[in-house]
Amino acid sequence: MNYITQTEYLRETITLAKQVDPRLVRDNPRVGAILVNSLGEIVGKGCHERWGEAHAEVNAINNAIERGHNPSACTLYVSLEPCSHTGKTPPCTSLILEKGIKKVVFASADPNPHVAGMEVLKNSGVEVLHVLVEEALDLNKRFFINHLFSRPFVIVKAAITKNGMMADADGNSKWITGTESRKYVHEVLRENVDGILSTAKTVLKDNASLNIRIGNRSKELNCIVLDKNLDLLNNTNLNIHQHRNHSKLILVSDNDKEPDPLPPHIEIIKGNSIAGDVNLSELFRVLYSNYKITSLLVEAGPTLCQSLLKAGLVDDLVLFIGDKVFPANERYAGIKSEAYPNFQLVQTLNFENDVCNYYGNDSWKELLRK
Repeated sequence: MNYITQTEYLRETITLAKQVDPRLVRDNPRVGAILVNSLGEIVGKGCHERWGEAHAEVNAINNAIERGHNPSACTLYVSLEPCSHTGKTPPCTSLILEKGIKKVVFASADPNPHVAGMEVLKNSGVEVLHVLVEEALDLNKRFFINHLFSRPFVIVKAAITKNGMMADADGNSKWITGTESRKYVHEVLRENVDGILSTAKTVLKDNASLNIRIGNRSKELNCIVLDKNLDLLNNTNLNIHQHRNHSKLILVSDNDKEPDPLPPHIEIIKGNSIAGDVNLSELFRVLYSNYKITSLLVEAGPTLCQSLLKAGLVDDLVLFIGDKVFPANERYAGIKSEAYPNFQLVQTLNFENDVCNYYGNDSWKELLRK
């Protein structure tokens, strides 16, 4: 099949990238690449299939060679700027230069400070074009957020009643939504993040486990809890103190009276404060740089959720609306998406009597459109 424009070729690379399960490459981006000969024919295809293995460009070049084509006579199209640094694999720019490819076109720039693929190739005489395709930005939103802001990709999940309450007057919020909604939270939202953020108040109120439960199985999940007074350490019978082999319970506190020694699964972060509240921006930078948490799900009450939204630290808002009605009370009034104009409705799902609205904040894209 022959294509007419560079954008059409780039959309083919995006289609290839979309075929990859993001869990297989996390925390790397999904990337697709094709080689196009002088007749406009695609003679090589490849994608980044698994974390730590060959990148899309390498697979596309090898595919073309296996089919008897000379890469030096082709143009390379990639959904993301080729890497120029050594990580788990050698730089793709080195292979591009080695194979004599004279033209490279990519759909999205790589904000990773270690990547200068366009510059490296241009300095070596390769013609390089950045043709922005919006779909390429959407493809790797989490990756871009990580490298643009040095913090995790943040999802706030909240449930409200039909009349917009997150809890009743006593602070009880359990089972606003039904079984299918809760199943989705575990199988999709919690399953696809590196950690979950909540508050000691929420954990104590619900005796929350904050793990992943799928059917009869449960899986560990890193838990980060804002616990100013280290209240969770005073009750070792809480569900959150479940046995941990591969995860941490991270308490964020300014309390100087921490026990010594701590249980091996618990760590304490001293939370830098602003007007008595945790500096959330700094906390996220620490979680990203020190704990390698690249994606974070927030499940907490309205105070923390709205603080994050107002601070511009939320990338996706997932709002479940149940069919219950709680007495109206200002203290537990829920999130109103219209209060945050940067968020646009992306998708609506239905679970039994519940509605789930996904909202996305795409203001970060402006930094990659320059």
